[in-house]
Amino acid sequence: MEDKKVFFIGIIEGYNETNTKGYIESFFIQEEWEIIYKNNKKNILALRKDETIVFAIEINPEDLHLYYSIDIKFDIIIYNTEVILENKFLQCNYFILNSDDENWLRLPLEGLNALVVSYGFNNKASLTVSSYNDDNNIRLNLYLQREVNSILDSKIEPFEFIINSKTINERETYKILAAATASLVCGNKKLHLNI
Repeated sequence: MEDKKVFFIGIIEGYNETNTKGYIESFFIQEEWEIIYKNNKKNILALRKDETIVFAIEINPEDLHLYYSIDIKFDIIIYNTEVILENKFLQCNYFILNSDDENWLRLPLEGLNALVVSYGFNNKASLTVSSYNDDNNIRLNLYLQREVNSILDSKIEPFEFIINSKTINERETYKILAAATASLVCGNKKLHLNI
């Protein structure tokens, strides 16, 4: 993606549906990104690795117009809400969505010039759960099924990785999938997580 060095991830979630940003932070730190900024509301995170800076911003759907009014253009949008958005709010380079959620079928994607990268439990998702073990500890095997070109122009080949957790529910699994997908799109490949 040219020589661009600053990228914006917009995480569109409701106020009580946050935490995707926290998982993004965990995945990026594994790849030796440095946290350079967190605001007091804890909805904005800035990370740096070498000369590249990534901002991850949690956005309530009702506030999305504010970001566009100050001309912030998102490179990556994670759509994790039931609110159906206007097409102008969906313009980005990568649009990440939960393909298990039937609401995505109602999105106005016809004018979208972005690469759609999906996540979910279904076998058509770009990033899917290949197996799920629920013993005393929960183990998710996640599988990237298709090659992804990252925002840094590197290619991420299909591979499988593991998430281990003591407590995780279905909602959290989707947030982890969304964060892992965003991390892959940013070129990160070390996606093993213990939570």
